[in-house]
Formats: sequence, structure tokens, C-alpha cells
Amino acid sequence: TARRLVGGNKYGAKRTWSELAQREFASKAEVARADELVLLERAGAISGLVFQPSWLLCERPRITYAADFAYVSREHFDHGEYRECQCVTYEDVKGVLTRDVRTKLAWLREQNRVTVTLLRQVRGGFKEVAWLGKEPKTKPRRQPQ
Repeated sequence: TARRLVGGNKYGAKRTWSELAQREFASKAEVARADELVLLERAGAISGLVFQPSWLLCERPRITYAADFAYVSREHFDHGEYRECQCVTYEDVKGVLTRDVRTKLAWLREQNRVTVTLLRQVRGGFKEVAWLGKEPKTKPRRQPQ
């Protein structure tokens, strides 16, 4: 169960406490994903769950990037046994994808060969968000006459 804490940001996110993770998160969406991941870790589907893994992108000026979560995925193998993958997954829950975030993700990928999966909360769970290219426009462009 999550309880909302005082404060927020310019995009309307409210800092929220997660009882399962026993920590505060920047938004209710982050709490929902953290709770899912904590339960997956307890069930043995993932391991090594880390909150707020961060990277130094530049010393001067000091520029950093922090994802929301990192964990080691497990692949379902055979007869109900899990086989450990050697793949670390990095995730970041975003309500608004800003130019600053896109730039830092590109920088992180170029310098450290790290790819962060961006997630957006939707009804019934989360969906992956494309960040390399622009989102497709919903309205078709008018053809010149």
C-alpha cells in the first residue's frame, strides 16, 4: 500500500511511499512498478533488484543520470526451474519524456553501452516507450494542393 507524501514537481508527480519496497519514490507510477519488481524478486523471477542506479556522464560540469531500477532477469527454463540470465535490465518510469532525458540516455548509451528501458504506466500495467525517435503523429499531415 502506498501513501502520498507532501511535495511534487512541475509535471504533477507526487512523492509516494511504498510499503513493499520500504522507501519513497518520485511518483505513484514508480511505486506501482517498484511493488511489481519487489514481488517478482520475492517469487524468484528476478534477482539483485537495485533502486536508483546512477552514472556519471561528465565531471565538469557534473552531469549524472539515475534510472529507477536495475535487476537481473531470469529466463523460465524447464519444469518450473529458473535459469539465471547474465543480462542486467535497467528501467526508468516516465510520465513525460523531456529533451534532457533523451539527451542523457543517448549519452549513457554512447559512453557506457547501457540501454535503459523507458516505461509508461497504462491501464493494467506498463508499456515500453520509444525514446530514440519521435513518437508517431496521430494526425496525418495535409497534402499540398
